[in-house]
Amino acid sequence: MSIMVGKAVPALQEMDFFKEKKEIAPSKGFAEILNNTINNANQLKKDADAITNDFVAGKTDNLHEVMIAAQKSEIAISFVVEVRNRLVEAYQEFSRMQL
Repeated sequence: MSIMVGKAVPALQEMDFFKEKKEIAPSKGFAEILNNTINNANQLKKDADAITNDFVAGKTDNLHEVMIAAQKSEIAISFVVEVRNRLVEAYQEFSRMQL
């Protein structure tokens, strides 16, 4: 049994914890994240509508794709509505606070 000290050092230098720290990108604000989420839900709704119209017009016969797009859209919109409801509840709670 022999110990190889010299070969272990280059292998360790290739690992992340020896490299220089990368700059962390500034995090997005809540408003930007909310705006992106609303835009994403809107785009999913538009895509679902387009696929549904294609199915009704007979341009596609893939019912699975239509249903999946519709469910994605419904889930995204439900999420946005729930976030809005929570924001309204939080605002109402703040407005009831006595200073």
